[in-house]
Amino acid sequence: MRSIQEAPMPEKRKSSRTACFESCLVRPYAGDSASCPSLILNYSQNGLKIETEYPLRNDEHIKICDLDDAVDEMIAGMGHRVGKVRWCTAGPALPAGLYEAGITLIGGVSGNVSRRNPAK
Repeated sequence: MRSIQEAPMPEKRKSSRTACFESCLVRPYAGDSASCPSLILNYSQNGLKIETEYPLRNDEHIKICDLDDAVDEMIAGMGHRVGKVRWCTAGPALPAGLYEAGITLIGGVSGNVSRRNPAK
């Protein structure tokens, strides 16, 4: 019987990820929900992976705030950003009440974000 050697999975990301552990606030883009303390686990040129106590819905638009005091220069330079939730999971490896989410960043710095939900 021949042994089967698995080929490594090809990288599908457009840009590499950089690990960081920076705190931020996340608020749903639509409605009057309060901000939720969150943690940026890693980032890339166009996205973030965050850990949050708030379950986010796929395709939900969120505002990411309070990045100005970050130690990481790339995160500190982002200001307030708007992102779209690509996925959110409670995962078995996470402590109870915590969620991980993949966020695609939309556009540039967004200090004055309107409260309406953008068109899809």
